[in-house]
Amino acid sequence: MRVSNQPLFSILLAPLLLSPSSFAFDTPLSDQAVREAYFLGQRRDESMATFLNKYTRFLEPPKTGPDIVSVTFFTPFAVLVQQSSQHAAGYSA
Repeated sequence: MRVSNQPLFSILLAPLLLSPSSFAFDTPLSDQAVREAYFLGQRRDESMATFLNKYTRFLEPPKTGPDIVSVTFFTPFAVLVQQSSQHAAGYSA
């Protein structure tokens, strides 16, 4: 009879899901984070593009099946940066 290691693996993997990097998904964002996202989006230059490109992964073409070029997954902060870049300035610090 073969014993599965899947439950043990799941228990060891769970703390990684609660790591500090998962705090980027916390909502609502603080006032300071919203302000920083707004100003980063208003730049509309290389710094904004470089920031948003960190959220995209480019994939190798598969041998069979659909050809998916890239996958993008934004945090709430990145969504605010993108939305800010699409709206005209109208906010004053």
